[in-house]
Amino acid sequence: MLTVSFPRFVENSCLSGNADFADIRTPGYELDMITVRFSNELDQPLEFMVEPWGAVEIIPPGSRFAIHYPAPEGRSDTSYAEYHVGMIRFLCEGDTYEVDVDGERIGI
Repeated sequence: MLTVSFPRFVENSCLSGNADFADIRTPGYELDMITVRFSNELDQPLEFMVEPWGAVEIIPPGSRFAIHYPAPEGRSDTSYAEYHVGMIRFLCEGDTYEVDVDGERIGI
């Protein structure tokens, strides 16, 4: 099972699973950062791809991970995630982003 949490203003998702809503004010990140949380509840690693950069991070089984990015200025956030077998592809509307896995920031 794969779970994902979207901020309240992200409306569309191709993912199924349990969803709850993240606060955009995540401790340790800038005030205007949007946070989208995921968990890999599969029994195998999962690829997490961030577009438009094409960066890929391997997420271990049982891990929780999140992407943090600044809210777009002057328009709504239309970021979204797609689940493909063994991979989540996240189209990020932010100019930059950070990813953490199990609470540890990683560089992509």
